[in-house]
Amino acid sequence: MSNEKKIIKEMVQGNLKVHKKRNLLLILAITLTTILFTSVLEIGFGGMQSIRETQLKLSGMKADAELRFLDKEQFQEVQNSDLFESVGGRVPIALMEEETKRPIEIDYLDQAGMEAYYLSLEEGKMPEDEKEVLLSEQGLEEFGIKKEVGSHVPVSFTLRGQKYNFDMRLSGWYTGGPKVDFMIVSEAFLEHNPEVAENTYDLDKEILGTYYASVCMKNTGNIEQNLKEYAESLGAQTENADGSNYVNVAVNPMLYSEDGNTGVCLAIVFFGALFILCGYLLIYNIFDIGVMQDIQEFGIMKTIGMTGKQIKRLMRRQMFLLSLIGIPIGLVVGYGLGALLLPVILKNWEYSEEELTIVQSVHPAIFILTVFFVLLTVFLSMRRPSKKAAKYSAIETAKYIEVKKKTAEKDIRSIKNIARSNLQRNRKRTVLVFTSLILSVVFVNSLWIISNSFDEEKYVNAQMRRDYLVASTDTLNPSIGYVKPSAALNEEAIQELEKNAMIKNGTKLYKNAIDASVYNFDISFDWGGRDNRCQNTQYRN
Repeated sequence: MSNEKKIIKEMVQGNLKVHKKRNLLLILAITLTTILFTSVLEIGFGGMQSIRETQLKLSGMKADAELRFLDKEQFQEVQNSDLFESVGGRVPIALMEEETKRPIEIDYLDQAGMEAYYLSLEEGKMPEDEKEVLLSEQGLEEFGIKKEVGSHVPVSFTLRGQKYNFDMRLSGWYTGGPKVDFMIVSEAFLEHNPEVAENTYDLDKEILGTYYASVCMKNTGNIEQNLKEYAESLGAQTENADGSNYVNVAVNPMLYSEDGNTGVCLAIVFFGALFILCGYLLIYNIFDIGVMQDIQEFGIMKTIGMTGKQIKRLMRRQMFLLSLIGIPIGLVVGYGLGALLLPVILKNWEYSEEELTIVQSVHPAIFILTVFFVLLTVFLSMRRPSKKAAKYSAIETAKYIEVKKKTAEKDIRSIKNIARSNLQRNRKRTVLVFTSLILSVVFVNSLWIISNSFDEEKYVNAQMRRDYLVASTDTLNPSIGYVKPSAALNEEAIQELEKNAMIKNGTKLYKNAIDASVYNFDISFDWGGRDNRCQNTQYRN
C-alpha cells in the first residue's frame, strides 16, 4: 500500500471516530434511502407477479400457449419435442347432462395438464383404472357424492346423438378452477371406449375427442409465430379454421399482452426519478452541513499539503464505508417492509381475498437495482459538497463564517428571531429542505392515489355494460365457447326473459360460428370468419 493510500485510510478512520453523531445521521439517511428503494421495488415486482398470478389463476391457464385440435399422433410429437419445457395434455370428451351451477366437463387430463389448469390434487390419486374418475370438491358437493375415495359416481352424457351411461368410482378430488369443473377420466377409459374419444374435427368441427397441448416454451421470443411454424411442421395449418388439418395456436393473453406497458414504463421512470431526488436531498443536506462545519479542518489539510483531488478521494472513501453499513441494513428492513405492505396495497385492487394470490418476489433485480441506485444517489449527493471542500484555499477557510456577528447578536433576543435567522442565513439550504419535504408528500400521495385508483364501475363497464349475461352452457364454457350454432340461446328463452317485469333493457349479441355449411347466413357483415348466427342476450335489470 502506497504512503498516500495509507494516510487517507488513517484519516478516514479518525474522521469516523471524531464525528460519530454526524456519521450516524449519514448512515441513517443512506439506510432510509435503501429502505425506500427496496420496499417500493419489492412492492412493484411482487405486485406485478401477484396480479399476473391472480389473473392467470382466474383465467384457468398458466401455460405459455395452447395447441388445440391436435390428433393423438401430433400430440405425442409435441410431447417429445425439445421446443418445450413442459407439455400438459387434455382431451375433452363431453359435458355432464345434470344441471349444475357451473359446467362440468368430462375430460382426460394428465398430471402436467392438471398443473397447467391450476388443478391441485387434494386427496386420493390420479385415475388409472377405466372406472376411476377425479372430481373437484365443488362437483362432489353439487352431485351430493360422499367425499370418500371409492364413492360411486354415476356418469351420463350424450355424444353425437348417442346416450352413454357409466358407473364410475371416485379416485380422489382436487380444488377446482374458477370457471369450469372437470370430471377427469383415465387414459385407460379412452382406450377401452374409443367411440367417445373419436376425433371427427375435420368432418364436423366437433372439438370433443381432439387433443389440447398446454405448452411452456424454452424460448418465449416471438412465441405465436414460432408455434405456427411448429404446427405446420406437424402437417397442420393454422390459418383456415374451416379447412382440414387445422390446429389453433392460442397464446396466453395474460402472459403476453402488450396492453399497459407504456403506462408501467412511465410509472417506473417517474418513481425512479422521484426516489433518487428524495434520497439526494436527504443525504446532500446532511453532508453539506457537515462540510461547512468542518471547513477549517479541510483548510488545515490544504496547509499540510493535501490537494483538492486527495480531499475528494478522502470524502468518497468515507461515504463508501458508511454505505457499506447503511445499505445492508436498508436491504433487510426494506424487503421486510415491502413484504408486509404488499398484501395491504393489493387488497385495494379489484380482487377479493379468496381470489388474490400473493407472490413475495425475491427477484435479484430488486437488490441489484437498489444497490446501484443508492450508490448513485450517495455519490451524486456528495459531489457538490466535496467540490466545495476541495475548492477553498487554506486562507479562505480560516476566514469562513456562515453567520455574521451582528445578525447573531440580534437573533438571540427571541426564539422567533433565531428561527427566522436560521432559515434566512442559507436560503439555498432552506429551499432544499422545503423541496425534500414537498417531495415526500408528493411521493406518499402518489402511492395512495395509485393504490386506490381502481374504479370497479368502469372496469365492469369495460367488460360488459349490462348487469347480467344470459347464455347457453357451451357459451359460458371457456373451453368450448362460440364454436357451433347450437351454442345460440334459443328464442323461447329470450322471449321468456323479455316478458320478465324486472328486466328494463335487453340486447341480443350475435357471434359468428365456424361451421357455415349447416346453418343459413343472417348477419350482413363479416368479423373475419364465416357468417353464422350464434346469439346470446345481455340484460340490464
